[in-house]
Amino acid sequence: MYGYLGFKHGIFNDYAEADRVTSTGQNIARMMMREFEKRGSRVVEIDTDGIFLIPPQGIDTEDKEVAMVQEVSQVMPKGIQIGYDGRFKKMISYKKKNYVLLDYKDQMKIKGSSLVSRSNERFGRDFVKEGFRLLLQEDVEGLRKLYLHCRERIVSRTMTIEEISKTESLKKTMEEYEKHLREKKGKAATFELAKRKKIQVTKGDRLTYYIAGTGAGSSADMAKLASEWNPNAPDLNVDFYLLRLKDFIEKFTVFFDPTDFSSLFSIDELFPVDTGSIKIIREIPSDTSENEMDEVE
Repeated sequence: MYGYLGFKHGIFNDYAEADRVTSTGQNIARMMMREFEKRGSRVVEIDTDGIFLIPPQGIDTEDKEVAMVQEVSQVMPKGIQIGYDGRFKKMISYKKKNYVLLDYKDQMKIKGSSLVSRSNERFGRDFVKEGFRLLLQEDVEGLRKLYLHCRERIVSRTMTIEEISKTESLKKTMEEYEKHLREKKGKAATFELAKRKKIQVTKGDRLTYYIAGTGAGSSADMAKLASEWNPNAPDLNVDFYLLRLKDFIEKFTVFFDPTDFSSLFSIDELFPVDTGSIKIIREIPSDTSENEMDEVE
């Protein structure tokens, strides 16, 4: 209902009611947070889906956790029932609406496009997923080996087209794109590729491509159709994909001291990296307060 009320093209939209839905939700979330904290819980993250919290000492089984949730639910406004969504062994709270969960069967769940975006190349998504699994296991040596292995596969050009290609939808018509260029805005690989290959495209069409050649020039000018890939003579652009790998390792910066991070993801073979001395930063000090509730929609 909120989505419709706040939709500017909706026939019966109502911004005032949309705001009321938001503020009501914020008030309920604040109330939930206060009640759980009153019982000794520590709130880790709050989003539109609910609250993640560390229960107090003594609440150490699923039955006890469910009972605490039911107890808080009973003091909520009429019609508000708090659901118990599950318990997890470990959690990485990355940023707003981006987190990693590890359950008691060692199954991992990742949520949030800041962590894993479908628009990224598959090798990057796989790297981040496995990297966070190793981080949850506190396996720093494994994380370094993962990085070196991924880097080596780029340099040796042994990655598959499925791992390095991207599929993108065209958000404009070709005419709109040409106007976009006349306004001196950036090139898009999909449209430049369509022009070079004389492919008739329209808004909504999808193209799958990869970046070929050498050097760190304009990726839009070096894009090739995935169908042009020759596995016997792979021509992926090593410089480009090493930069992409760098983008993916940047997601791990907050978990290490800058010096440790630099060592962990270095390629220096002269001096072996002592991963045993690298410490994981477990927490960045911050207070979960009611002021943060402004972020809850």
